[in-house]
Parts: sequence; structure tokens; C-alpha cells
Amino acid sequence: MDYIYPRAKEDAAEPDAIDTTACAADIIAEVEAGEKDKIVVCSKVLKGLNAWGAISALYDEIEAETKAMAAVPVAGTQTAYVAELDKVKAHLDSAKYLAGKKAEAGVTTWTDLVAKTAVVAEL
Repeated sequence: MDYIYPRAKEDAAEPDAIDTTACAADIIAEVEAGEKDKIVVCSKVLKGLNAWGAISALYDEIEAETKAMAAVPVAGTQTAYVAELDKVKAHLDSAKYLAGKKAEAGVTTWTDLVAKTAVVAEL
């Protein structure tokens, strides 16, 4: 229910333009800080802008990008792996993603990451 009593229709305000690079960095920072709720993340990034649709779509892009990067197999050389990550990224940092993969696996070298990933895949 919009209103109780009828009233004249108001002209819808045009959405504000957003700086996708800055907003993407803000979204990534919020999620990395532990915020899991999309509505909360987007609300914090909006900062008074009339751009809910654009911020929500950007959040969805980053989420899809994260899934695409996760789908890149850990194989071959580190340079080739990073090149494959670069093909599917738009807002994320491939070097940080690789460092995160190593940390997640509890290793510090590419060779150990490949070996650990191969062992996990066999299970």
C-alpha cells in the first residue's frame, strides 16, 4: 500500500550516476570486513545516492565474478593461472585472489597449492 488517500502522481527522480570503481571497492571492503547481507552492504555503499538499482547490479556483478574466479582450476603455471583469473575479473584483484587461495589451502608457494589442490580433488 503506497498511501491511504489518493494523491497526484509524483515524477520519479532520475537515478544518480555512480562511480563503479569506487563503489565496487566499497562493496568489496564491506564483504571482506564480514558483512554478508546484500541489503546492508548496498545500503552502506549508497551513502545517500538515488542509485539502488545500479549498486545492487554492481553487487551482483562482483558476486558472479567471485564465482567465476573460483571456477578457474588451479593448474599449470602461476602465471597462466593469474592470466585465467584476469580473463574473468572486472573488479577483483587477481593477485589478492591468488594470495587468498594460498592462505585458504595453508600454503605459501604455487607448487604447494597445486599439490594440495590435486590431493583435495582426489578425495
